[in-house]
Amino acid sequence: MNNKLEDQSNDRSYFVITPQLVWALCQDPYEYTLWGVIKMIAGEQGECMLSTPDLAAAAMMSTGKLSSCRLRLLSLGLLTGELRRDPGYPQSVWHLTIPDLWAANVEWREAHPALLERIEGKRRQRKSLHPVKATAEPSPGERGITPGERGITPGETKKNHKEEPSVEPIGATAPEPPQPKPKRTRKAKPKPTRPPAVDVFHAQTNRWPRKPLYSDIGDAVGEAETDLAFWGDVVHAWIGVGWSPMNVSGMLDCFKRREIPTTKRNNGNGSGLTPAQRIAKMVDEGVFDDG
Repeated sequence: MNNKLEDQSNDRSYFVITPQLVWALCQDPYEYTLWGVIKMIAGEQGECMLSTPDLAAAAMMSTGKLSSCRLRLLSLGLLTGELRRDPGYPQSVWHLTIPDLWAANVEWREAHPALLERIEGKRRQRKSLHPVKATAEPSPGERGITPGERGITPGETKKNHKEEPSVEPIGATAPEPPQPKPKRTRKAKPKPTRPPAVDVFHAQTNRWPRKPLYSDIGDAVGEAETDLAFWGDVVHAWIGVGWSPMNVSGMLDCFKRREIPTTKRNNGNGSGLTPAQRIAKMVDEGVFDDG
C-alpha cells in the first residue's frame, strides 16, 4: 500500500521557494529576479500568462531586458513555455510554467557542498561574462566567509586598509595656487549737473522744478551773472504777487520779455513795465532828446 502525503497548508501563498540550482545557473540578478517573479505568479503547478509589459513591471526591468532573460531561462530549462494566443484574446502571450527541478537541484547541491566552492563557481561565471572587469581586485566584502562555514569570525576576514601618505619626488615644484579672478568694478555714472538757473529758482521758491524742465530753464536763462540775477528777480516777484511757484513757463515768458511780474500788468501804458523800467526804456529810445 502506497501512502501519499499532501501539503494542505497555504504557506506557499505568501513566500517563494527557490532552488539553489536557479541561483547557480542565473548569470545576473535580472534572470534570478525574473525566475522568482514567474514562480510567485505561476506557483509550482500553474501558469504565468502576463503580457510582456506587465511582467517587466513586476520584475522591475525593461521589456527588452525581460525578453532576453526569459529566452535564456527557457534555454537553461529553468522555465518551460510557449507563445500562443488564447481564444477571445487579440494577441499572443507567453504561457510560462516552472518545471520540476527537484532532482537536478539535489544532484547539483550534493556535488557542491562547500560554500567557498559555490562562490568560486559564481566568480568564474562572472569572469567568463566580463573578462575585462574580472581582472579588477574584488572588494573586501566579496572575500568574506560566513562564520558557520569554517569557524572564522567576521573580524578575521576584514583587512584594515590605511592610506599611505603620498610622497612627492625630490625637486618637484608645488603647483601654483589658482589666482583669484579680478573683481569687476563698476564705473560710477557721473551725476548730471544742474543748470545754475535751476539753483536760482530753488533759492527763491524753496522748491525744485520738474526735472524735464531743467534744460528748458538752463537754455532760456543761460549762465551769465546779469541774466541769472534778473532771473532771480523774476522768480522772486512772481512768488511775491502770489502766483503759482511751479508755473515755470510763465516765469520764463516774463524773463524772455525782460519783464518783472506785477499785478498791474498794463500800468496804463500796455507795456507791463514798472515805472522805472518804462523811464529807462524811454531814455534808450531818445524820447527826451532835444529835437
